[in-house]
Amino acid sequence: MNPTHIPKNPHKETPFLSLLSLKLLRLILLSLFALFASASYAFAGTISGTVTDNANNPIEGIEVYAQLKVGDSWDSSSYTTTDADGKYTISNLPVGDYRIKFQGYSMGFVSEYFDNASYDNPTLITLADGETKTADAKLDKEGIVRGKVTDVSGNPIEGVSIEAYLGGYIEEWTRTNENGEYKLTAGAGTYRFKFQSDTQGFEYYENVTTFEDAQDVVIANNDDKTIDVVLGDLASGTISGTVTDNANNPIEGIKVSAQLKDRGLGYWNYSIEIITDAEGKYTINNLPVGDYSIGFYGKE
Repeated sequence: MNPTHIPKNPHKETPFLSLLSLKLLRLILLSLFALFASASYAFAGTISGTVTDNANNPIEGIEVYAQLKVGDSWDSSSYTTTDADGKYTISNLPVGDYRIKFQGYSMGFVSEYFDNASYDNPTLITLADGETKTADAKLDKEGIVRGKVTDVSGNPIEGVSIEAYLGGYIEEWTRTNENGEYKLTAGAGTYRFKFQSDTQGFEYYENVTTFEDAQDVVIANNDDKTIDVVLGDLASGTISGTVTDNANNPIEGIKVSAQLKDRGLGYWNYSIEIITDAEGKYTINNLPVGDYSIGFYGKE
């Protein structure tokens, strides 16, 4: 009797066929992805240009942003910085309309949008079919204010705080160096300046003690102004006293604070502190004329 023929189990070949089909499908998908990527990059564009100052000198380190317009909003920015020749290139940009911003404040220049346009109404750069477009910029320098602060004897004062107020708020701030010199940059506007020392009192420019009476200083782009100040010539008062406990024993090391209220700003904007000596005594000299609040702060 012939042995019964048992057909092969068809399921034993399925894994091989499935693996072959999977490899074929993967190959097809990779080919389609490569084709899509090639097509995408064929339609990618480039924006490049040169950034200079008003004397046509290249500016290194300017941040350049390309923002794609999507409907009524702006997509995330593509970004680069200018090189030593003031040049920049932003590549692989999708087709569309772009707003270009040149951000220069960190380098002492005024930021602007391409073609001196505004944030809300920019001059757009349109990219299509792999185009390369040029967007150059010429930036103004921010205004510079510099000077020297001395005492009444002509000695430089280190560590003087200089505050530049714009619209009643501190816009810029710096301190004098060991030679009493300072320098700060400021955007265009009308400012008032305050100079304050821990030892020589303070004043608003020019020779007044309140924000209300301070002189306006108009700063334009590309300005370079000098403001020298002598501190101590307005200081005309002294507050002194003794700090004791309830048994009339003097207390050493108590912090005493004298605060002067500015009638222009409406708050206590000048404060000087001193520590009581071994006899509990303190003296605060060189105080401008005005009304003071005196605070006593015990040891921690």
